[in-house]
Amino acid sequence: GEGQLEEVKKYEIIKIKEALIAKYGDAAPKLLFIVVTKRISDRFAINTERGLSNPVGGLLICDDVVKADRANFFLVAQKVTQGTATPTHYEVVYNDTDIKFEYLTDLTYQLTFTYTNWTGAVKVPGVVQHAHKLAGLIGITQDDVIDPKLMHTRHHL
Repeated sequence: GEGQLEEVKKYEIIKIKEALIAKYGDAAPKLLFIVVTKRISDRFAINTERGLSNPVGGLLICDDVVKADRANFFLVAQKVTQGTATPTHYEVVYNDTDIKFEYLTDLTYQLTFTYTNWTGAVKVPGVVQHAHKLAGLIGITQDDVIDPKLMHTRHHL
C-alpha cells in the first residue's frame, strides 16, 4: 500500500543494492524497482457516441490524475467484456537505469501478454502474476514437508 512505499525505499531497495554490490562489485547491474498495485478504486472510461464504456485493452494514463512527484502510471492492459475495467497502478520507486519512461510503459504493456497458457493480455505483467501465485502457494504450503524429489525439479503452478 501507499503507506509502505517509504519502508520499501528504506529497507528493501537498500538491501537489494547491497546484495548486488556484494555479488558483482563494480559490475553490479542497475536496478529499476516498480511497485505494482492491483487493488485500487480508480476507474477510467472512454466517452463514445453511445455514452461511457470500458476502454479497449492498452489504455495508458500518465497525465493529470497521476502523482506529480514521481514516475507512475495507470494501465488497463486487457479488454473487459463484463463489468467495469479496473486499472493497475505502477509506481517507479527506484531507478538508476537509463530506461526512458515511454519505453518502460511500453515494456510493461508487452509483459502483460507473457502469462503462461493465456493468449491475450492479463491485468498485470506475467512475472507479477506468477509471483502472486507463487506467494499464495508458499503461504499455503510453507508448513508442509515437500517431497525431496521435487526440490530440484522445475514445475508450474
